Amino acid sequence: METMHKQYQLKELCEIPYVMLCDEDEKILFDLSVQLKFGDFKNILNATQKIQNLTLFDYPIEVFLQRTDILRALIDLMEGSNGNNVYTNLVQPCLLVFV
Repeated sequence: METMHKQYQLKELCEIPYVMLCDEDEKILFDLSVQLKFGDFKNILNATQKIQNLTLFDYPIEVFLQRTDILRALIDLMEGSNGNNVYTNLVQPCLLVFV
C-alpha cells in the first residue's frame, strides 16, 4: 500500500516510471544511506566504495532519482565537510558517477 502511495506521489512530480525493487534491494539502499548519514569514517568509506563499485551498476539511475536518501546523504557530507578534504575525497567520485 505504501509503495502505491509513493508511486502516485512520484507520478505527480515527473514522468519517470516508478522502479519497483524487491525488499532485499530496498534494504541494501536503506543500509547504505544509514551508513552515510550516521556512520563513522570506516562505515562512510565502505559505503562510498560500495556505491562506486557495485550499487551504481546494479540499479538503474531512476532508482536513485526516486529514492533520494543516498544522494542527499552524499551532498550533506560534501556540505558538512567544511574544508575537510577526507570526506570530500570520498564523496566526490560517487557524485561524479551520477553526472
